[in-house]
Amino acid sequence: MGRGDVDGTDSKVVDALQQEAQARLAANIFRLRAEKGWGQEEASWRAQVGIRAFQRLETARKVNPTLVTLARLAAAFGVDIPDLLVPSPLPPRRGPGRPRKRSVAPEQVAMTADPPKE
Repeated sequence: MGRGDVDGTDSKVVDALQQEAQARLAANIFRLRAEKGWGQEEASWRAQVGIRAFQRLETARKVNPTLVTLARLAAAFGVDIPDLLVPSPLPPRRGPGRPRKRSVAPEQVAMTADPPKE
């Protein structure tokens, strides 16, 4: 099982706690970045964290940041490390965006086009 447990219960608790911490960190990074008006590239540059790592942190994708990374993030945003992990309201979801273009077969275009006028 790993992590010193017998029936898997402890690892489930640890996994749940880790996911909660990742979600809190992601929400706080997103919120702080929005408050500063920074894009992801600027925030990652100021925190001296690679852009891909920053994107993973902000979206809570299977990350396990080091204490150095947390310290860099905190310094960049002007907060203390614990402030990155406090419960935060979830960031607002983005709108639906632009609709995707649908590919249409040429014969379908010909069928829907108006017939030529004489």
